[in-house]
Formats: sequence, C-alpha cells, structure tokens
Amino acid sequence: MDESRSQPVKRLWRPHELSGIEVLHAANVRYSRDDQVVYRGYVVKIAVAGAPAAMRYRGQVVEPAAVGTVTVIEPDELLQSWGTQTTASYQVLFVDADTMSTENGSRPRFPLAHRDDRALWQRLRTFHGGLAAGEDALTAQCSLTGILADMVHRHATGPATGQEPPPPGLRAARDLLHDRLDANLTLDELSDAAGCGKRHLLRAFTDTYGAPPHAYRNMVRLAAAKRMLAGGRTAADAAAEVGFYDQSQLNRHFRRVWGISAGTYARSLR
Repeated sequence: MDESRSQPVKRLWRPHELSGIEVLHAANVRYSRDDQVVYRGYVVKIAVAGAPAAMRYRGQVVEPAAVGTVTVIEPDELLQSWGTQTTASYQVLFVDADTMSTENGSRPRFPLAHRDDRALWQRLRTFHGGLAAGEDALTAQCSLTGILADMVHRHATGPATGQEPPPPGLRAARDLLHDRLDANLTLDELSDAAGCGKRHLLRAFTDTYGAPPHAYRNMVRLAAAKRMLAGGRTAADAAAEVGFYDQSQLNRHFRRVWGISAGTYARSLR
C-alpha cells in the first residue's frame, strides 16, 4: 500500500485565467473543532471522498454534506468544523462577492448551506479536474461562468423564512471588529458598542456568529491578510496591517487553516 495516499495534502492557488477566484484542493484532511475560517466572498465546496464533518454555521449545527451535495457559504460568515476523528477529501472555490453578483449587481442569497444537486456537483468536479490539469483559459472561464449562473438561478433565493437578522447591538460589535482589525480592542469596548454587559455579549456573540469575539477577530484578520498577500503585499506588511503581533503569528494561523505559510502562499502568486 502506498502510504503517501493517506497523507493529508492541501493545495491552494489562484488561477491566473480566472479573476476573483481562488481554489483549494484538500485530500485526506482530518477535521478538528479548532478549524475555523471567515472568507469575504462565497465559499463553494464539494466533498469527493471520506466522511465530511458537520459544521457550525450561523449559530447552528449543520449536518455533514454527502458526496453529490454542493455547499455554499455566504460572505463574512464564520464556518467551524463540528466533529472530530473524521477524514475527508474536498474541493473548494472561493468566489469574490462581486464575481458571484447577478447582472443587476445584487449579491445572491443562499439560505440553505447544502444543496442535493448531483448534476451541479459533477460539473464542479469536472471543472476542478480541468483546473488541476491546466485547462485553457477560455474553457475554464466559460465553464465557471455557466456554473455560477446556474447555481444562482437554481438555488439562490431571499433570506430563509423565519431567519432573523442579528440584533443591532451584536452587529455593531461585529462591525467594530471589522473596522478596527489592527486595534487591540477590549471586551469593554465591544460591550459598549453592543449596549449590553460583557457576559451577555460573549454568550450572544458566540451563539450568533459561531465563535467568541477574539477567535472571530483572528479569522477576519487572517482573511484580510490573505487578500493583501494576493494583492502583492509582503507577509510582514500584511501581518502588521491587520494586527497580528508579527509575521510568525500570521504564519502560524495561515498554516493551520491553509496548510502553507503566508510567505509560501505569496510567492506562489508571483
């Protein structure tokens, strides 16, 4: 038996021929409840083998997605693995929000995280295979445009019935974290913005967004640093600008989520 087949592997890259798209191929990855990520765009994920874990999304536990199911996560939502001791292989498209937008400029809503759509799953699987094989630019662009258009047409709707938006106070605390990423905010400042006590804020924020404020902030910092690296900034500059203590702290978070250091990711884009 080839032992290398069971080793976890992650490959993250930005295809030069596709604007606003990043791709992740992961094989034999073991899930942990420490796995958390926030992305500023849409996340389109398909499981291809193994046993995917459940996930915590919008304050609720969502059952695992089976092979043949397409998972779509909306922008700025924290996603956390909600299961351990399971291993799976999966493929992901990270789609900038503007790239997913409809022709009138509006951003589509996907109230259900999972969609049982075997045909769409197969198209995404074929598309990922073409990208990995170095498919030509026109073929990749036409395939992606058609996939995103059909996904919006078939599965995007308005907000889910009964889904209440977070209270204004929680949104204010969350906005403060986004607006002042490089600041050393305190729980007192966040509770003042939310207009409630610290204990209530901590409990309500975690229930609503899936992580306590400090963990949520780290994920938003990581997402912001990743965008800066994609834009040509150095790892040291990105770390300082988003509020990480130094480049090594950024690398530690980056490697845990993406499987490579921030510097390696930046060099892969040049």
